[in-house]
Amino acid sequence: MEGVVRLANPDTGLFVVEIEDAFTVFETPDADEIECGDVIVGNLDSTTCDSVFNNSKDQAIDVYIRDIVATLSAAEALLSGE
Repeated sequence: MEGVVRLANPDTGLFVVEIEDAFTVFETPDADEIECGDVIVGNLDSTTCDSVFNNSKDQAIDVYIRDIVATLSAAEALLSGE
């Protein structure tokens, strides 16, 4: 599955990726390697995903999927810790 990074909080390592009909929120120690607009490929619709590929930077990234939510506002709340 492919998605685009829509929101980022590099300080916490949390990112929101827009996928087909939802938003995936993941955490990574490689926060400085990801930017808004990057194209991410991987099993983004599963909470068991542990790595993705950043097509924009041509590199693999270790991730922890925090949640998959239906709306951008719900993803923003997770990103901000609300």
